[in-house]
Amino acid sequence: MNSKKLEKILFLGLGGAGQRHLRLFKDQLSSAEFIAYRHTGKTSLLTPDFKLDNSTTLEKKYLINTVKNIEAAILEKPDLVIISTPTSTHSSFCNLFAREKINIFIEKPGITNFKEAILIHDSILKNQIGFNCGFQRQYHPLIKYIKNILNNETLGEIVNIKINVSSFMPNWHIYEDYKNLYASNKKLGGGIINTECHEIYFVIDLFGIPDFITGYQVNKEFYELDINHSCNLQFHYKKFIVEINLSFIHKRTQRSIVINGTKNWFCCDLDKNIYESSIKDNSILNFDKYNNPIQIFRDQTKYIIDNFNKVNKTSLRNLLNLGKAFDEINKLKVYS
Repeated sequence: MNSKKLEKILFLGLGGAGQRHLRLFKDQLSSAEFIAYRHTGKTSLLTPDFKLDNSTTLEKKYLINTVKNIEAAILEKPDLVIISTPTSTHSSFCNLFAREKINIFIEKPGITNFKEAILIHDSILKNQIGFNCGFQRQYHPLIKYIKNILNNETLGEIVNIKINVSSFMPNWHIYEDYKNLYASNKKLGGGIINTECHEIYFVIDLFGIPDFITGYQVNKEFYELDINHSCNLQFHYKKFIVEINLSFIHKRTQRSIVINGTKNWFCCDLDKNIYESSIKDNSILNFDKYNNPIQIFRDQTKYIIDNFNKVNKTSLRNLLNLGKAFDEINKLKVYS
């Protein structure tokens, strides 16, 4: 049990992701003091289903105090900063608060390349502060189950793994023009790799950095985007290959993982909470509460509250490997 209490939280960025964190931390830690620094402040109060709420303001609804600049935010000496700014700013803000010895929870991916990952890794360890990165899908029971059956060798030797992730990004945030989303803008760190990297993180968490990566990215001028919106990747390990297909311009939503082993097979869709398997095991049938997609965020929030001032060594290690993978992926051919 963590003996130190989380009493003051600074929110850096209160767009869609930041407001979701604000709601969840307020639900589980109503007695804490909440502070915010907003660089643009363009996103108004949102409902939990991401609709505009004009009935009041963020400050009034959540009793949150807003500071005028980043220097004033640091002077507040928060116990934890939650960084939910555009991806391109993640590493600079992370290093800034690490130097101030303020515990950090940062939205994924936290970095865009290996150089940034090294800087964060070294800064966190040097200053001995708490650190976690927001890959909330690791809290899903199906992900936990996959890790378990792989550790127990229930599947036998892995033959191959196929992962498909697709969604339609223009419909993600109905309260704003999709062209203004960070995911849609190269200068904000957008693009398919930085935005839909949960499964890349998942594979690296399980198996480490692959021997090498092949594949391609796609940047056809659909919807007037200046970023890579789709990719096909093959992570080559010594005895098997993981194929990852990602796209956020598909109107069919899917988040599937298929694992073929020499003894058994397993497949699931994380968005629909369904799975099939040749394994005779009913241990994961009881996850009804995860039919609400917010549950994995609740689980993540609880973990952060309980461990806000501790270094998540797994998260920090995976950040380095993720940076290496990003560098390799961004060398691949781009079709436009």
